[in-house]
Amino acid sequence: MRITRWGEYGILCSLYVYENAREASSENQDESSPPFSAASSKTTGAADISEKLSIPIQYTQQILQRLRKGGIVDSVRGPRGGYRLAKEPDLITLKDILFAMEGNTFQVVCEDHPLDAELCCQENFCGLKEVWYDLRRTIDDFFSNINLVKLAKNHNVKFPETGKETLVALNDHPLAES
Repeated sequence: MRITRWGEYGILCSLYVYENAREASSENQDESSPPFSAASSKTTGAADISEKLSIPIQYTQQILQRLRKGGIVDSVRGPRGGYRLAKEPDLITLKDILFAMEGNTFQVVCEDHPLDAELCCQENFCGLKEVWYDLRRTIDDFFSNINLVKLAKNHNVKFPETGKETLVALNDHPLAES
């Protein structure tokens, strides 16, 4: 299994859109305000995401387009346009984001690129394919149990120039334990 930059950047961009909207929502919230809602949340521009996460703008735009096509974010046009989550953050899982970015979480190589067409045909069953399918199910189940809300709880990094808490790399966070 290999998560590419597309996958990791897709996760980071999704987290940033969520955190930025959540932070704006909590700043503007009073007792009569409804709780955070993805549909009515503040949008975040591609340039802001690019700058804060240090991803080139063209790459950021491509990432956001994949996330939009995958149903993770919506794009909003106009002067207050940008990107916001397409659904509530507790319904967006790492599996959803990785599928939007990479097409899958674990590629069973013998499906798309068999070692030998005759040996790897439907009539022959080597037993290894089932191992790969079981591994893919395990990985998908693991990623399905981590949503943006859970991931954001384990994510707390400050940018030096602003001191604002925000999102960066996913290394060294005990996701499976929370």
